[in-house]
Amino acid sequence: MILKNSLLAKAFLLCTLVFVSCSSEDEEETMTENPVPESGLVEYTDVKFAVDQDGVESARFFSTSSGEMYSFNEINEEIGATIDLVWYDSSPTNQGFLFWESPDDLFGDLVLPGATATKIENYQPTLSGDQFKLIERKEQLNVLTVEHSDDAMGPIAYPVAILFENAAGKKGIILMKSNDGEFLTVDIKVVY
Repeated sequence: MILKNSLLAKAFLLCTLVFVSCSSEDEEETMTENPVPESGLVEYTDVKFAVDQDGVESARFFSTSSGEMYSFNEINEEIGATIDLVWYDSSPTNQGFLFWESPDDLFGDLVLPGATATKIENYQPTLSGDQFKLIERKEQLNVLTVEHSDDAMGPIAYPVAILFENAAGKKGIILMKSNDGEFLTVDIKVVY
């Protein structure tokens, strides 16, 4: 009987050690899955915003925290609270009427559930496309002042760099690279 209890105790101890060692490996993997970037910036490249003035079905709502693009119909209050950038573009019919919107102040009669405010400079670029490439650390964005503008952009020559600051106070910059009439393609750098 003592031998059986001793074997059971050893088996239990072995199983516990295996379980604990597997658990700690899983925790280490989880903790390193999303490390804070050394630069303090998150960068998204070749993000495509739909060129569509209605935009209820088109992907033109972007969350810098998740890196996800949404159409208006996909957004609930939880997702709406994460949306930082909204693109309005009627360039297929009106080349002078395109702009970035604050999620809490959409053009027309759309109201985004859970929306927060984003300050966006629109067509008052502080930096050039070449200067966008030189931004490599969060400190370079944090020293810049973002002045909100509701102005629409006229026909523009790409690339254009636009500053923004989301509701959490995180500053970012959008490099508007091209617009083919179907999609506006941009790169985005934002403080993590």
